[in-house]
Order: sequence, then structure tokens, then C-alpha cells
Amino acid sequence: MRYIGWAAAIGLLCALPVASANDVAGNTDELTRVLGQARKPATLNALSMVQGCGPVGCGVTLGGLVIDTDTGSVRRSNGRLLSWVPTGAVADLAEVNWEPLRGYGVRHAGRNWGQCLEFAHTGLGNSGRAQRWRTLALVPADGRTAYRFTGYWAACAALVQGTQAGEIILPTVEPVQPGASALRLVWNHCDVRRCVRDIDTRSVEGNPGSEDGRLTLR
Repeated sequence: MRYIGWAAAIGLLCALPVASANDVAGNTDELTRVLGQARKPATLNALSMVQGCGPVGCGVTLGGLVIDTDTGSVRRSNGRLLSWVPTGAVADLAEVNWEPLRGYGVRHAGRNWGQCLEFAHTGLGNSGRAQRWRTLALVPADGRTAYRFTGYWAACAALVQGTQAGEIILPTVEPVQPGASALRLVWNHCDVRRCVRDIDTRSVEGNPGSEDGRLTLR
């Protein structure tokens, strides 16, 4: 066995990667800030929501979209039904509460891109560890699709502008496989035609079921 001196040992320890305060997140705002470093955010404008019920059920209207809160279907105000496209591995959570928490109009490079909607999940209350998860919907203005994501401390505020024309990017922290506690970071590059997933090589340390739920990206 080879022994090294104290000075060399200390040098080796100092060489190990250490997460800075900028890489640690304990809530949605902190994670959004960590993920947005050195990236240009998309422009978001809050949408007003109108709730109502009629002969065919109840719904919420916002930004030219109508969400059927009974069935989870989404239509444009002209009646066109949009297709849901689920993306990524999903945590073991209750069903989505289809009454949106909030919604935003999204702009990219000064042009209207579409909408971003945030949803909670049913039966979980307004606090607790399970409510750290959110389901988001991205709806391109000229498309017939609503892209659906579920992420840990996910938020529309994390949206950034892509480098391609008409592209925005949504970072999501999600299970490495459905129902798993291990997490990974994914960059979802979306335009009107599709979303392409890019898996971040950094590790995501932390247990989403822990008391504080803190995450560290290394």
C-alpha cells in the first residue's frame, strides 16, 4: 500500500468537485434560478382565467384555450381539440387536477410562441412533499398539440429561449424511471412540431421524499 503525505492528501481533497451555493435548490424559485444560469429566459405574461359550467360540463378559459376540468381535454376557443403528448418519466402521484394553478402567454424573440400552464394534483392538499411536483403543459400557438410534462418543482418561469427559430426549452427534474426516487435533469427543446429531450450529464442529488427536498446539481 502506498502512503501519501498530509499536504498531498489535502491537495487531493481540494481537487474534488464541490457544489457551490448556486447549484443547491430548496424550492421552486431556487431551482428555477439554478437552471436559468447563463441562459436567456422566455418572456412570460400572466393570463387571466375564467371559470364556468354549462350543459356539457365545467371548464376554465385562458389565453384562447379551454380546459375541460372534468375530462382534462384542452380545446382552442374555436372548438379545435388538441392532442395531449405526455413526455418523460412520471413520479408516483395522484391524477392531475385539471383546474390550472396559473397560465402564461409565452413569447420567443419578440414573437408569440404559445401558452404554458401549471397544474397541481388531486387529493394532495396545498402542502406536503407530493406538492413539490407540478404538471406543466406547453401549447404552441400554431400547433394541434399540447405537450405535457411532470417535474419536481417545475414551473413555467424556468422556460428559456432556444437557439433555433421558434424553439423554447423547458428544464425538468424527473425520475430516471417511472416511480423511482433517483432523479435526473432533462432539457426539453420544443417547437410547433415536436419536443426533443436532452439528458443533462450532471447528477441530481437529493431525495424528493425527504423532509426538506433539497437538491444538489453536480
